[in-house]
Amino acid sequence: MNPKVYVVGASHGLRLAAQLEKIENFKSKYILRSFCIRGKKFRDLPFPQTEKSSEQDILIVIPFGNDLQKSLVKFDKNDRKLHLTTYKPISEKEYDRLCEELYDKVVQFPGKVLIITNFLRYLCCEAHEYKGWVSLQKKFNSTLAAKFQSLKESVKVVDHYSLVDDQVGRKTVKKVKHYRKLQSDSVHFKNYRIIAERIFNQFF
Repeated sequence: MNPKVYVVGASHGLRLAAQLEKIENFKSKYILRSFCIRGKKFRDLPFPQTEKSSEQDILIVIPFGNDLQKSLVKFDKNDRKLHLTTYKPISEKEYDRLCEELYDKVVQFPGKVLIITNFLRYLCCEAHEYKGWVSLQKKFNSTLAAKFQSLKESVKVVDHYSLVDDQVGRKTVKKVKHYRKLQSDSVHFKNYRIIAERIFNQFF
């Protein structure tokens, strides 16, 4: 039987899984299992059973996106974007707890684990630019990377910046205005094919 590729996440995960299956030779080499549920927070996401997995299997996790804010989000039908109308992020202590829970789950997985750092979100417009929001997201991602750096080589934290754009390695992707152009609604991307292909080519 071919190795299984498990994808765990919310809406980003659903879109990624759909594009992975479209990659040439993917279906002939791997079996895709999606554990993704749109709109769910990390603690509500299912994970594959470790006892039913093998060392040849791959687990891709896109964690915490829907956990980062406690405030309300409004969808604007005119510009088709999700707007963060108030700013109430979770605390660093709360984020640390989420990382601990993720650690407990992935450390038991027998195969390769790819943890993708959180994609930037709610870069909707200048009217809803909150001081410190982008830098806090980057800090959370640094915390995530540091948490897993001491784990076995089979667990890798993947910098999302290296996945989202066809201008790999260029500093422009880290600029908010450019990043915003890659997104369709201030959260999701216009092109998940690029993300899927980068993951497949670099880590499979």
